[in-house]
Amino acid sequence: MKEINIAKSGIVLFLVSIITVFVIAGVNYFARPQIIAAAAAARVAALGQVLPDVVDSSFSQEVITGQNNGVIAHFVGFAYGEPVGVVVEINIPGFNPDLNMVVGIGLDGAVVGMEVIGHRETPGFGDFLTEEWFSALFRGMTYGIEVTRSQPGSNQIQVVSRATVSTEAAVSGMNMALAHVRDVVLPNISQYVPEGGN
Repeated sequence: MKEINIAKSGIVLFLVSIITVFVIAGVNYFARPQIIAAAAAARVAALGQVLPDVVDSSFSQEVITGQNNGVIAHFVGFAYGEPVGVVVEINIPGFNPDLNMVVGIGLDGAVVGMEVIGHRETPGFGDFLTEEWFSALFRGMTYGIEVTRSQPGSNQIQVVSRATVSTEAAVSGMNMALAHVRDVVLPNISQYVPEGGN
């Protein structure tokens, strides 16, 4: 009798597990388009925030780099047909994997804006990455940004207490974006100008 009850319980548990798997798969299947659309909308909004001189959300076609040195893609931003800067999307490891950020860089090679659009850093330790005060620290900086533990000087960021790895990851991502724009995009900026622009 005991063996029959154990077998029955095992079968019921197995069936409940199978049904649960199919319900979760179904919800994922039907919710996926909305999740993708929300992520795309957030990404487009971030482009405009890190490169505010762009007029009418006018960006070049996305150029996918295939995760070249952490650079996922770049976009050239325009105002009245003329390039005003570049937005670079970066994916780099932080304390936990996948620190995703977009960086707006002017044609002079200086940071215009930065926004972390996704991270899995430890709650309470990596939250600063998405705060405006942290993004503002990078404005005007150029390639070669350094992390310091003391009072920061020119082109330096002071490490955030208890978040050294996250701070260093953000700085590393900024330098990757700045180097990509300097070495890859700016020398070829004319290829991005739309027809009708100079």
